[in-house]
Amino acid sequence: LEVFYSRLRPFYWSLVLFVLSALVVTALWIAPRSRLLAGAAWTSVLIPTLLVIAGITLRCIIRGRPPVTTLYETTLFIPAVAVVVALITEWINRRRIAMSVAAAIGCIGLFLAHNYELRGPDTMESMIAVLDSNFWLSTHVTTVTIGYSAGLLAAVLAHVYIFGQALGLGARHRDFFRSIARMTYGVICFGTLFAFVGTVLGGIWANNSWGRFWGWDPKENGALLIILWFLFILHARLGGYVRDMGIAVCSIIGGMIVAFSWWGVNLLAVGLHSYGFIDGVQRSLTAFYLTQIAVLAVAGYAWVMRRRAGEAGAQASGRSARGGLAGSQPQTGA
Repeated sequence: LEVFYSRLRPFYWSLVLFVLSALVVTALWIAPRSRLLAGAAWTSVLIPTLLVIAGITLRCIIRGRPPVTTLYETTLFIPAVAVVVALITEWINRRRIAMSVAAAIGCIGLFLAHNYELRGPDTMESMIAVLDSNFWLSTHVTTVTIGYSAGLLAAVLAHVYIFGQALGLGARHRDFFRSIARMTYGVICFGTLFAFVGTVLGGIWANNSWGRFWGWDPKENGALLIILWFLFILHARLGGYVRDMGIAVCSIIGGMIVAFSWWGVNLLAVGLHSYGFIDGVQRSLTAFYLTQIAVLAVAGYAWVMRRRAGEAGAQASGRSARGGLAGSQPQTGA
């Protein structure tokens, strides 16, 4: 079975198919009324998604382990979950946004996994002793990585919202962008649940393995940061402190926090969770953070321009109203 898996190369071909699906989805945006392209877009995203799931399943059978046991397997599982959630969202929403995001996440995630294969160690390495527990791997690790997936999916949706607003499309397509904001908020709610449950299960596992529920380990702190930030977004939205643009900006920051907890804490080389491949990670993380800071700058620009447009519109409405009142006054004299 392992020989068959090696010859099949499911994740390499998934990467190729996800790139093709991105091209098909782009063509669908150009011709949105084409039923043929709509069906082709769904098919082109579903096939590599099913191929990734099949590859993950084969690894589980070969190793006799749950789907997430190593850092490499998180690069497969997290994008796969994000793509599946995006496709479910697309099935409900039917606006082609989530489908486009699914294709993009598939390309990025599988490229990251392929890069790991080229530069990292054996992807079927022996288990670290502290991780040698299928029960906790299938509960804590799987659940918390689903929370990671949701945080990254929300961040990608936020990119679509921010760049659309920066290009001035928000005023002409308000319902479209409101639907993106609702999707982002819904994904954050989904991620909050799994991140919280997964972190609690991790504490129970730590209590069984190390004799303490919480030890302020960098990996534990990263998981706590994700939960606190997600809760901040939910409370700020419910309290009316942030609206659609605020949700998008907070989701971008949430994606940065997820990246830190997922990869960044390994670079600290301290704590009981300091294991995993780190060659070249610092450079990649730095590039990622710089791009996200640039996106936040774009969001600030879009917010300022929209605010100015709103003020200009209010002033124009005020002048129009005053002119109307003046024109309605009764005239006297010849």
